[in-house]
Amino acid sequence: MGFKDSNDSMVAIQLTVDLKPVFPREAERMEQCKGRAFALQDEPEVSTIRLPFDDAPGLEMATTFGGFCLREYGVISIPEFSHRLLTDIDQFIVLVSNGLKISILYLFH
Repeated sequence: MGFKDSNDSMVAIQLTVDLKPVFPREAERMEQCKGRAFALQDEPEVSTIRLPFDDAPGLEMATTFGGFCLREYGVISIPEFSHRLLTDIDQFIVLVSNGLKISILYLFH
């Protein structure tokens, strides 16, 4: 979301959290389901969920409508919702999803 601060400068804030295996809450759920959440040595910044018995390419998201082969290993399709009241200083919001391949820019003014 973009808004103007007291100096009339544009400020951007992220309203949501990416649900990825790198976050402890997500990794813990997957490990409880016998999945493995880890990053490879050559890509330490990219944590993925992998099958318990195979190092085949993993899935970089913990919540998705797809990823059916990893459902029993902790990948879920339950979305997170948030609520925010808009104010006069709010200027625009950008909605993006890597799963649905959509990008929408919504201008308030």
